[in-house]
Amino acid sequence: QDEERVKREVQRDKEQKEERDYYRNIISGELRKNVDLNVKGITLQTEMMKEIKEHDGQSREAWSKLNGSLGAICERLNNKTPVKDNKANGQKK
Repeated sequence: QDEERVKREVQRDKEQKEERDYYRNIISGELRKNVDLNVKGITLQTEMMKEIKEHDGQSREAWSKLNGSLGAICERLNNKTPVKDNKANGQKK
């Protein structure tokens, strides 16, 4: 009777250990996946920040060129700079 009980306990301990090991492997595998995903996320964030900075630089350059052009257009529209075909359009200088 005691021997049978001891055998059952040993068997139950073995099953519990197998179950713990199974879940431990699942958890460690998921943690590994999370670490990999975090590394990929950080890499993506770094690349995105680089692209945003490059785009920002290009935008600033484009706006500075556009500002100069808009200024010239406004001056022309306000007749502050002579236009060769003013007479043809019936406009005065």
